[in-house]
Amino acid sequence: MQLEIPSLLITDDDADLRETLREALERRGYRTLAAGDGEQALEILQDEQVHLLLLDMYMPRLTGLETVRRVKLAFADLPCILMTAN
Repeated sequence: MQLEIPSLLITDDDADLRETLREALERRGYRTLAAGDGEQALEILQDEQVHLLLLDMYMPRLTGLETVRRVKLAFADLPCILMTAN
């Protein structure tokens, strides 16, 4: 039986931070996906299996909190972590 590699969706409008997190998490064996804002994250969630959603609190279009609220309507069991540099 093959174990599934956990997948993480990194959502942040700061491309450098997204890439830094992606590199760090992939080195630890996680499969990563990346979104530049909440709307893009919602689109990815429709097509990909995600085990954990990491979100910046402050993003344009949809804030991290607004994104979590929408995610929980469709994916109630998906764990979400809100991050901020503030």
